[in-house]
Amino acid sequence: QIRADSSIALDSVHVSGIVDAAVARGDLADLADGHWAHRSSYGTAPGGSTPVDVRVLKALRAMGLRGSVTVSEVAGGSHAPGSAHYSGRALDIRTVNGVRVSRGSGYGWVVDTCRAYGATHVYHPSYDPYGGHGGHVHCDWS
Repeated sequence: QIRADSSIALDSVHVSGIVDAAVARGDLADLADGHWAHRSSYGTAPGGSTPVDVRVLKALRAMGLRGSVTVSEVAGGSHAPGSAHYSGRALDIRTVNGVRVSRGSGYGWVVDTCRAYGATHVYHPSYDPYGGHGGHVHCDWS
């Protein structure tokens, strides 16, 4: 359902510009084929693959029903060591309703959706205590 939803775009390149099997589009294709999602193996990323928490997928599906989003990362990319992305418990959203996420860009409903689906940490341009979330909404589940 996620891959068929035209309101959910899945990036095929990492924000870093690196292309590997662990891009958002590839991760969702892996899952649809009954496989674990690939993880990147550059920077701090551990490589290999991981299952993806169903809560991540349910939240993403709900976002597609409410508006349009672009997913930049699920299990791939290079993040802080121990990131929830590496265990399939996070996603990053870089555009909302066609607008890049930035302070004041109208991404609040994405934050609310993540929280409604049980996200334990939600970082974004207006709440970024660790830095690095100025251009996307990061949601993760414990």
